[in-house]
Amino acid sequence: MKPVILTGGIASGKSTVLNVWREMGVEVASADEIAKQVFLRESVQQAIKDKAGTQDVSREKIRTLVAEDADFRNFLNKLTHPLIFREIEQCEAQAIEIPLAIEACLWNYGRAMVVTWCPIEVTTKRLFERGLSTEEAQGLISSQVSPNVRLCFADHVIRTNDEMSAVLESAREIGNALF
Repeated sequence: MKPVILTGGIASGKSTVLNVWREMGVEVASADEIAKQVFLRESVQQAIKDKAGTQDVSREKIRTLVAEDADFRNFLNKLTHPLIFREIEQCEAQAIEIPLAIEACLWNYGRAMVVTWCPIEVTTKRLFERGLSTEEAQGLISSQVSPNVRLCFADHVIRTNDEMSAVLESAREIGNALF
């Protein structure tokens, strides 16, 4: 059976929802976690170093390059997305968190698409709380489709700017309906 896809923009509450489903006993996977493993592969590290012209491939350095340089972002996506997707295809989870499912044209990959949504102002505040600068936050947000565009692909929406208790209840309700 196809998995449920959980998607949303950066800092939109995907991890919170995924954790609720995990606590409910749903077998889950995260493309971000898979991506971290792919990123650590020696061949990927070397390709990034060659492209960036630096030996510094820390998450902070890469995040800055992705936010500031569309050419580098496209390079990184072309390098890592096929490797990440290969790992996702081999995964047997019931739900998979894929942050950029819409950007990667994966809206038909799963049996249902659940979108976490919050206004850009909330996303920006959450990114500031994570230590990002205004420029970094704006760069990352602008590199993704609008939160409202994601709604066009949603079978279910979890509004994560509500009170946490309401977010958790919505995640449980949708989880009960899907699993």
